[in-house]
Amino acid sequence: MWASGVAPAGGESYVSRGNTAVWDWSQASGLTIGASLYELDLSSVVPAAAAGKKIDFKIKWKSAGVQHSLWIKPMGLADFGNCYEQNTLLANEWHWDTFTVQCDADRKINYQIHAAECSLTVRGWWV
Repeated sequence: MWASGVAPAGGESYVSRGNTAVWDWSQASGLTIGASLYELDLSSVVPAAAAGKKIDFKIKWKSAGVQHSLWIKPMGLADFGNCYEQNTLLANEWHWDTFTVQCDADRKINYQIHAAECSLTVRGWWV
């Protein structure tokens, strides 16, 4: 947040969700693990005012193997060259991270996750 509480003219303001009690998505709530590219609809968490804007995420994941990977990217990108990417260095160890990805006008992103377990939550967004 800016010291004045207002973003500079023409800038964006960050909206924090504060403390979230549970993860927004996991395998139990519909997050699909596999080698295909999947679509994640953020509209249950992200308001319409943040459509097409940057979304701030927190993720935890682990895999039974090493060099397993996950990619999360804006909808419509043809490849994974400009996206969030992580690879496991140790098997069966939790990996935690935060990252930012822009959603589309329908508040959706694409993902591909090669992992044993994964949980994802929205920390906030820019408007």
